[in-house]
Amino acid sequence: MHRIMLYCHLFPGNRYSQEEIDPDDEELLDKIRKQRTSILSEYPTDDLRELYSAVKFLCSIFDSATNAQSNVTEALLSTGPSGALRAWQYRSYHVLEDDIDLMFFEDDEEIPLFVGYLSLPLKNIWTARNIMPPKEDDPASMWILDQVNGANDTCSHCATPGGLKLYTAANWDRFPIILTNLLKKNLKLNQTVAQPFYAATAHLINSDALGPFLGDLFAFKTHTAPAFDNWDQTDSYCFMCFTKFLEEHLWIWILEERIKGGWMPPEDCWYGWNCRTQAHKRSHAETKNHLCIPIKGDPA
Repeated sequence: MHRIMLYCHLFPGNRYSQEEIDPDDEELLDKIRKQRTSILSEYPTDDLRELYSAVKFLCSIFDSATNAQSNVTEALLSTGPSGALRAWQYRSYHVLEDDIDLMFFEDDEEIPLFVGYLSLPLKNIWTARNIMPPKEDDPASMWILDQVNGANDTCSHCATPGGLKLYTAANWDRFPIILTNLLKKNLKLNQTVAQPFYAATAHLINSDALGPFLGDLFAFKTHTAPAFDNWDQTDSYCFMCFTKFLEEHLWIWILEERIKGGWMPPEDCWYGWNCRTQAHKRSHAETKNHLCIPIKGDPA
């Protein structure tokens, strides 16, 4: 990472403003690109392969903050590892406005100054040295680590291979889902349920508090026994399995939260969370409790 830090110090994102760079000034742009290539050319090939792996890792962080807008990601690389850390912590690249002119990102077009910010110099060097470049689908760790712990892990419930993409207590706060969408069946369409649920969980959006919140849901397994008896919060789960777990327990959580807040549930609707009327007839949604297991119809 120290080589990337030096490179970004020499070619920082805030070195030029949008007004200072004419995207049609190929002479200036070519000069900058040659300077970048010259700096990296000082390193031996093995070091550059390691640098390539580190760049892929940084790109994955910036991708998560930009929704994978490649033109923005390449520009953000100029903020270096410290920029990646801040973008990760704040879940947004807007925190980097002091490091780069965000006016560059107003259009969806490529930004000539940053096209191939690091990839182009590396490509030039691979070609000049007549060596095979790393493959796009090579894991980021390939040129840095001999072995990755957990790379071959499988889902603790369904045994689907997932490796480092599995969800554990360490990354639950990054679970990519809107919680309201995980309310059981038709509950998500019932505004008398969905609105209080959103109000109670809105603070968890893009927050480190989401992880502990999801972990606490394992305490509600007593309500879903024996289906989830063997599920433990120390295990690893694939996206589908963890989504299933949340769907089966979030409705129980909001039921208990509302009761603790003084809500008195009305009479249970026979069709519980499956009730279709709750979605379009507010009077029914308000006078019947749908946070319950159906006793009529299909309970699945």
